[in-house]
Amino acid sequence: MKRIVCLLLLCILLIGSMIVVQARDPEYDQEYRPQFHYTPKANWMNDPNGLVYNEETKEYHMYYQYCQTLEEDQNKKYWGHAVSKDLVHWQELPVAIGPDELGSIWSGSAVIDKKNTSGLFDDKTPEGARMVALFTYAGGDSKYGFEKVGLAYSKDNGLTWTKHEGNPVIASVENNTIVFDGAFRDPKVIWYEDDSYENGGIWLMVIAGGEARIFTSENLIDWTYNSTMKKADGKEIQSECPDFYPLEVEGSGGKIKWVYSAAGRSYYVGDLTKDSNGYFRFTADNNEQVLMRLPTDMYAAQTFFNDPKGRRIAVYWMLDLSSKEQNNLNEKLWDGCQSLPLEMKLVQTDDGHELRVYPVEELDSLISDKLLFESSGDVVNGQYDKLQNVTGENLYIEIELQPGSAKYFDIYVREGGEEKTLIRYNKNAGTVTIIRRDSGAFVKDNVSVQTDLNSDGNIKLKIYVDTSVVDVFTDTGAYIQGLIFPAKTSTGLHMETKNGDMTVKSIKIYEMNSAWDEVSINDDTATHEPDDTNDDANDGFPVLYIILIIAGAIVIVAIIVIVMCIVVKKKRGIL
Repeated sequence: MKRIVCLLLLCILLIGSMIVVQARDPEYDQEYRPQFHYTPKANWMNDPNGLVYNEETKEYHMYYQYCQTLEEDQNKKYWGHAVSKDLVHWQELPVAIGPDELGSIWSGSAVIDKKNTSGLFDDKTPEGARMVALFTYAGGDSKYGFEKVGLAYSKDNGLTWTKHEGNPVIASVENNTIVFDGAFRDPKVIWYEDDSYENGGIWLMVIAGGEARIFTSENLIDWTYNSTMKKADGKEIQSECPDFYPLEVEGSGGKIKWVYSAAGRSYYVGDLTKDSNGYFRFTADNNEQVLMRLPTDMYAAQTFFNDPKGRRIAVYWMLDLSSKEQNNLNEKLWDGCQSLPLEMKLVQTDDGHELRVYPVEELDSLISDKLLFESSGDVVNGQYDKLQNVTGENLYIEIELQPGSAKYFDIYVREGGEEKTLIRYNKNAGTVTIIRRDSGAFVKDNVSVQTDLNSDGNIKLKIYVDTSVVDVFTDTGAYIQGLIFPAKTSTGLHMETKNGDMTVKSIKIYEMNSAWDEVSINDDTATHEPDDTNDDANDGFPVLYIILIIAGAIVIVAIIVIVMCIVVKKKRGIL
């Protein structure tokens, strides 16, 4: 009996060890794996899609362009899928929507159809969980055009999706006639409240790729073309990966302006109006787009359809592209990274309206209690000697500088051997730059952003140092970010001024915790049980799940065999 008990305990330990593996896969500790920027466990990822908050499960959903290969395959694009309760700890789920005869699944957006305007839901699906996706079909049946709009809906909290039987809901070619010429992709859908409509509002869709066009629908299925979006001089706005949303101007007492985002690299601010025929039109305040002054690593920004706190939260695709280059990245399994969640705000300036970017407050939950360094009032002329013993791979640095006679204040992170990443504040130019010429195995260009001093005449920086990403925010809303690929041993840190002095008004340095520590442990597993009615649900089913199932079966069989052998031996009097 003792032998049986010991064997059973051993088997329980084996099963327990497998559960631990499932809670945090070894891949999340791989060299270069960001610890608080989202990456898929493996394969290619690009544009964020379908950013939406499910009120029923209290989860943020992030879909994204995904290939089941490390290198991009435009003909076999899926919507990958991850969820989060807090915008910080993301759990990767099976792919959501896969290609079919109408084409590959390219970029789009998702909404919550609370009022069931589409008629696709019944009372079994709670109002806050009625998820509808509008996406680009690319390729496939050419009679509808190369790019057209498809619709899918989910009745199980976004895990599996059923494609609408009437797809495509908008074709660029009908009856061999081009209806919408040029590129026609990346539908962005929003809800516009207006009591003149039966449901108290109407759905607006912007489709671009070339000209940015506005469509409207009362049911998400039947769409009417309204107009082409215009600059102030009447010329058409053109871009891909459009986003379109209203923002209250900070400090204006309720003034609303509309923002057209051109892949997140630039934007127009203007007004949305409805003409006498009921058609919507957007006219920008300016003829020229406003540049976000962001690094070339960042592209294809999208904002969440909704947020329980009423914020406008954006996510960018960060162009990794390591799989496309000849470099030594130690068998890196993934290509592509999503930015930190960013809160967008609109301010009035002397030159018009300007977007400002801030880290979402939820990121504070990852700042460790371990304070590595704190000081204030230090006048620095040359080397900042107090930092000699401070090191770290994942760090949060909060520093406020009072400009002095020095032209530069330099912050070196991820130092080791010949490797280093330099964050430089240039007082004369009013810029913050990430200098990446020595940042590791895969070198990217330097990136820079213009910034303003705060009301105290100082510059305050929040710096997030991840394994392979550096983010720098100023308290005046400037933002810069860059990918880096240093060795794990490169953990040094130092600061210095050049040609004069500056005062460190205050500085705090903390370790950052990993978001992956809790990522795979879901408190509400029932939320993510698949619906067998969806044909796309099993596309790209994670290999780890299969391995765990097989391993579990082997353990169970082993237990049965061992117990049977013991029983047989006991009957024969061997034991």
